[in-house]
Parts: sequence; C-alpha cells; structure tokens
Amino acid sequence: TMLKKTKKRNKNKQVTVGDLDKALSSQSKTILREVDVKLESQTKAFDVKIDKAMESQSETILEALDFRFDKFSGEIKKDLGKKDNKINKILNQQDKILKKLTDLNDESVASFDLYKKHDKKIVNHEERILALEIKS
Repeated sequence: TMLKKTKKRNKNKQVTVGDLDKALSSQSKTILREVDVKLESQTKAFDVKIDKAMESQSETILEALDFRFDKFSGEIKKDLGKKDNKINKILNQQDKILKKLTDLNDESVASFDLYKKHDKKIVNHEERILALEIKS
C-alpha cells in the first residue's frame, strides 16, 4: 500500500535534479557527521594508545641511558683514580727534586761564605808574607 502511494506521488510529480541534489546533500551531511564522530573517537583511542606506547618507550630509553651513564661514570672514576696515582707519583718526584735543589742552594751559599772568609785570610797572609820578605 505504501508502495502504491509512493508510485502515485511519483506519477503526479516529476523528480528534478534539484530534488535529487537536496536528498543527496541531506544524506551526505548525515553520513559525513557520522563519519566525523567515528573518526574522532577512533583518533582519541589511537592517541591514548600512542601516548601509552611513547611513555613506555621513554621509560625504557631513560633506564637504558641511566645504566650506561652509571657504567661510564664508574669507568671515569676508575680512570681518574689511576691518573691521580700517576699525578701523586709525579708530585712526589718533584718534591724530591725540589728538596735536592734547596739543599744544593744552601750548600752553595755556605760555600760562598766560607770562600769569602778564606779569601780574606789568604789576602791577609799574602800581605804579611810580603811585609816579612821586604824586612828580610
């Protein structure tokens, strides 16, 4: 019965391109709205999944970096310890050399003072010997 009514209406009225455009436009808008709603919900779900995955990967990467930095830190401390030992040996050798130089300098000063004292005695002796030679 409904089919007969539709046929009757269609017989009485011709369908135009404008009528088809209106019908299609209305349906297109409805379909696009439904697609937008579905896409938006799927996009939100996808964003949540990506955020969780990124967070998990970030934590894994940070843990790996922490492990590597701890390892390198230990190696660096070990290397610095070895270098400190070498530097301490060098400084000890320098201290020994400085001590020897200081001792040599002290001896040099004492020797120079003794030289001046002996030089004065020698000059005095030469003068006395010359005076005795002149008298004789």
